[in-house]
Amino acid sequence: MKFTIPELLKNQYQDTSFEATLDVSMFAEDDPEILNVTPVKLTGRYDVEASEKFQFTLRIETTLTLTCAITLDPVAVTLDIHVTETFCERPDDPDY
Repeated sequence: MKFTIPELLKNQYQDTSFEATLDVSMFAEDDPEILNVTPVKLTGRYDVEASEKFQFTLRIETTLTLTCAITLDPVAVTLDIHVTETFCERPDDPDY
């Protein structure tokens, strides 16, 4: 998922929520401890502050299948992660 700064600025006064489903299984192939990963559901929204600060509020949901360290049986681990990220167009801004 990609956003450009002009796109973010253009849509800042509209509904800024978004939703996507991402296939990240290719990354799990590099880790032998991950047996399976379900498609990642990403939902969120963004806010623009002073046309240069962009705050994203995200929810990331997926399920990993891992091997139990004791029984070696597959175990499904549900992840539900809430994240807030702020990006600033000015790299010299000490607050971000």
